[in-house]
Amino acid sequence: MSVMKAEPCPILGRLLLATATAAVLAVAGCGTTDRLSPSNLRVEIRPDKSVFAPGDSFKGTFKFINRSMKSIRAEFPTSRLYSIVFYDNQGTRRFSYDPVAYQVLTYLELGPLGTRTDKLKFPFYSYAIPEGSVSPGTYRVRAWVEYHEDIYSEATIEVR
Repeated sequence: MSVMKAEPCPILGRLLLATATAAVLAVAGCGTTDRLSPSNLRVEIRPDKSVFAPGDSFKGTFKFINRSMKSIRAEFPTSRLYSIVFYDNQGTRRFSYDPVAYQVLTYLELGPLGTRTDKLKFPFYSYAIPEGSVSPGTYRVRAWVEYHEDIYSEATIEVR
């Protein structure tokens, strides 16, 4: 009678090691962060179209994207979470989308790798600032997270 000796299975060993490593990384990545940075949060501004008329309203979306395996919970001292500014070809600020900012605490909460999309619609003119209207031309639209100008997105539109 012959006795067979059990040899370790290298494939099973690698599979167990990979599973254990993934579990450790998942546990290490858990938690919440309130420190926003370009490494853990990305934003995208997307106009619904690339050509607008001067009397149109700007329509599009502003999207928050959590790039990390941690939840994000950030507090803002006003109701405004982001700013949107239109610059002409010379880089001159021509128009800002400035919603009324109420003095209330507002929170941005995203799960790991989560997203949030806000729909945008606002006119290309300002009653408060007569020169704050958008005239025909090409514009760079820059949007950023309030108090975090390093977390931004840009798009180009044309008004004609």
